[in-house]
Amino acid sequence: MVSGFSSGNIELLLESYRSLEREPIRQLESRKSGIDNRIKLFNDLKSKLSALSTLSKDLSYSGTTSFFGKKTASSSDEDYLTVTATSTAVATSTSVFVNQLAKADKVVSSQFTNTGTDIATGLGAGTFNFDVTVNGVATPVSVLLDGTEDNETLLGKVSSAVNNATGAGIRASIIKDSSSTSRMVFTSTETGADYEMTLSDTSGGLLSAIGINDSVAANGTTGGYVYDTSELNAIATIDGITVTSNTNTLEDVVTGLTISLKKQQEIGETPITVNAENDVEGIKEKLQEFIDAYNGVLDFIKTNTAVNT
Repeated sequence: MVSGFSSGNIELLLESYRSLEREPIRQLESRKSGIDNRIKLFNDLKSKLSALSTLSKDLSYSGTTSFFGKKTASSSDEDYLTVTATSTAVATSTSVFVNQLAKADKVVSSQFTNTGTDIATGLGAGTFNFDVTVNGVATPVSVLLDGTEDNETLLGKVSSAVNNATGAGIRASIIKDSSSTSRMVFTSTETGADYEMTLSDTSGGLLSAIGINDSVAANGTTGGYVYDTSELNAIATIDGITVTSNTNTLEDVVTGLTISLKKQQEIGETPITVNAENDVEGIKEKLQEFIDAYNGVLDFIKTNTAVNT
């Protein structure tokens, strides 16, 4: 007599059947995992070979682009100047004395009591026009006054008009030099004598009324220029030769060197020594980087192609 199936036996048979049904899926998943792993290995190898190729190209350039021609430069006192070098620099020592730093041209107005109305009273209402000329480019500026402004408000209107004038080449600001008084300051946006400003009233005499005058030096509470033209350019003495620049960055004044002036020296101080030389340490580091990358590729290939025994 054949005994009947228990519910437990039926579940066992069903599980065995489901297991057989899932086997092809497990095999496909296993194959997919293996393929994904191979893809990752190939991508890792590609990345390592790409890095090695880049390093190889860096080392193969010749002439001024050759890494082996790379130079480094140093300053004996970085408080006064810093320096960088390109491969066109000559390995040598250079003497630099910082005579003067470049400055932005500044013109200030006369001093006015904030709550006073003397400027507007003298000018009256209307549209007042003046030109700002910087580096040969003249920019017109217009200011509308109603004739009732206090001095602080009026200076604010002039400041806004200047700052809203496209391409003026200067910025205007108001300095409160005491709790009750203010002055207008026009400042060139670039340093150097080439960017010295010229100011001229074209109608209404507004600049004259506030004491903005680029032809006389400021004195006490009277307006005028802050720096003489001769004070605007950077001046340095390099190996006995006087060099001038609109900016404090002297680029290729000495072949292959960019010298950034930081601080003016006093008469009698020792000139700064700038040394340029072959970047031996940098070359060694680059060669070691190439060797490490090359060995890394070999190790990667060896590790991932080893045959288990």
